[in-house]
Amino acid sequence: MVVRNELEEASVEAIVGDFWDNQQCFIALKTAESDVNESYDVYAISRSSAPSKVSGIPSIVNPDFVDGSVVSSYRDAARWHKEKICYPQAQSPHLCEKRDSLDDNIESVKKCTTKDDCRATGLVFSTSGKLVSGQVTSSRVFIMQISSDGEATPLRSYLVKGDRVKLLDFKSIRSETYYQIEYDGKRTIVGWLNADDITPY
Repeated sequence: MVVRNELEEASVEAIVGDFWDNQQCFIALKTAESDVNESYDVYAISRSSAPSKVSGIPSIVNPDFVDGSVVSSYRDAARWHKEKICYPQAQSPHLCEKRDSLDDNIESVKKCTTKDDCRATGLVFSTSGKLVSGQVTSSRVFIMQISSDGEATPLRSYLVKGDRVKLLDFKSIRSETYYQIEYDGKRTIVGWLNADDITPY
């Protein structure tokens, strides 16, 4: 749908509908466009007042409307990002899930609360949604801790070739990729390994 902008001569592309299947009407007005992305701001429509911008959610990019949620997807350099915006009953719309692609096969999944507190739930295969595990391929590799400024510090714990781990998340630091891992041995260890030392499966 194209709507007329009364303040300017240009028209604005809009999407109108019940985005979250909750019997409320919304309108998304296009605010920006590039070769790969189209951004929209979302407004609530009410019979008793003028449309108002929905607080608590970012602009939606290349939106898709699936199963009562709005999926915003965009490409940033070589990676795809997907953000699911949910609207549970008696709550406000909020970011409820984030997915970031590592490559064409693997993506991280983070579940978010209404306070935008997003926590990694694991890496999954993009096509099947199954959780990704990993096997250590180096003879001995120390588990690392990564600081907020991207410094990797080895811990005393190490893994050996053939050890199997759960893959929880990934990070790119100075063109190196690291996996956040969980190892269940005599005790559970959570830390980071360089992607060169582990094979996902």
